[in-house]
Amino acid sequence: MRYLAQMATLVSLLGAGCVGPRPTMSFHEALYTGNAKETRANLEWPDSKFISISGPVDKTGRTPLHVAAEFGHAELAQYLIQHGASVNDFGHWSCNCTPLQIATHKGHGDLAALLKSHGAKDYPMRQPSYLVPNR
Repeated sequence: MRYLAQMATLVSLLGAGCVGPRPTMSFHEALYTGNAKETRANLEWPDSKFISISGPVDKTGRTPLHVAAEFGHAELAQYLIQHGASVNDFGHWSCNCTPLQIATHKGHGDLAALLKSHGAKDYPMRQPSYLVPNR
C-alpha cells in the first residue's frame, strides 16, 4: 500500500512538471568544468527558460558550444549539438570565431572531427582546421 502511495505522489509530481532533482551546480560552473550531467540538469530543469543553448555565456560572447570546444568537452558538445547548438556560430561581441576554430586552435582533434561530422565549415583566412583529418 505504501508503495502505491509513493507511486501516486511521483506521478503527481511528474504531472506538475517536476523532472528530477534540482541541479547542484550553476549552469556556468557545469559548463566550464565539463560536467555534462549537471549541464543537462540545468537545461532540462523547468526554470531553464533563462538559459540559452545558443546565447552568450561570457563577456566575450562565446556560446556554450564555444566553451565546450575550448576545453575539449566532447560529450558536452555532442549534447549541445543534439539540442540545437549551431556548429557554425561565430559567437557574439568580440568572440568572432567558430567552435571548430577554437577546438582546432586548442588541439582538440577529436572534438574538431565531431564538429566537422555535424557540418562545421572551414572558413577562408581562419584557423587551420584542415590539419584535422576528416572522419
